[in-house]
Amino acid sequence: MIVVRTIPVGDDWVTAVAVSPDGRRVGVGCGSLVGVWDVTTGQAVWRAKSRSEISAVVFSPRGTELITGQWDGSWSVWDATRGEPRRTVKAHRENITSLSLSPDGRRIVTGSGDDTLAVWDLTGSEPLWRAAQGDEYDVTCVAFSPDGQWIVSGDGENLLRVWESSSGRESLTLSGHEEVLSAVAFTPDGRKIVSGSWDDTLRIWDARTGEEQVALHGHQDDVTALAVTTDGRRVVSSSDDRTVRVWDVRSGRNEHLLSGHSAAVTCVAVSPDGGRIVSGSKAELKIWELPCG
Repeated sequence: MIVVRTIPVGDDWVTAVAVSPDGRRVGVGCGSLVGVWDVTTGQAVWRAKSRSEISAVVFSPRGTELITGQWDGSWSVWDATRGEPRRTVKAHRENITSLSLSPDGRRIVTGSGDDTLAVWDLTGSEPLWRAAQGDEYDVTCVAFSPDGQWIVSGDGENLLRVWESSSGRESLTLSGHEEVLSAVAFTPDGRKIVSGSWDDTLRIWDARTGEEQVALHGHQDDVTALAVTTDGRRVVSSSDDRTVRVWDVRSGRNEHLLSGHSAAVTCVAVSPDGGRIVSGSKAELKIWELPCG
């Protein structure tokens, strides 16, 4: 594994990264700075000041919009080419911790420190539905399934829950982690759920039954973020232990250990072709080549 490029970004912690659908740009949240950087040149395409600190970023399916979640409980839509703000919706009483965009690009789900998650039409200002976790713990991470029919959420009570995206009906509760959930994703075939936690592990679950299939051990501190490659064969995770790890989904084997950040690694994303990893830390991004095979 080699570092292709280190990109300075602002003066604060990089809190969120996303790779554009064409793989050429990276959307970044760094404190209250939001922007897009060119992967090849390392230069900023645009930067803007958000109304609040950024907690999540995601590109629309065509790469024309960037959607961000903020610590003031709002989410915003930006022109991904010019950096112009298009709209902002006040969504939660407390901070948005995570957001995910449906595969068709029409809805987003937001998780919040107000203990709820909510689903929104991207052009609307009122939630399609809102649900409480059933406890008094933050909703810390959320993700849509590849077919858009399901949502998985994680919380501060160490639980994962699966919801019908159309109705907000809870269908599964998954338990096994020993600390706060920090990251979650479906595999591209929708059959598995991958979760990361402050208990230093990742776990892979059967998305239909909720059965835990394998636990991934290796990180020496909190897992902060994860991403699944588009072929579904690998999981990439970041950690407060200053490393990024690449795992085989089927076996749970740690294939690669990426060391190079001088501080905690707070976020991670994978290019659509699976060839590059982008990781964020204190005031910088690193872009890594991901070997095939």
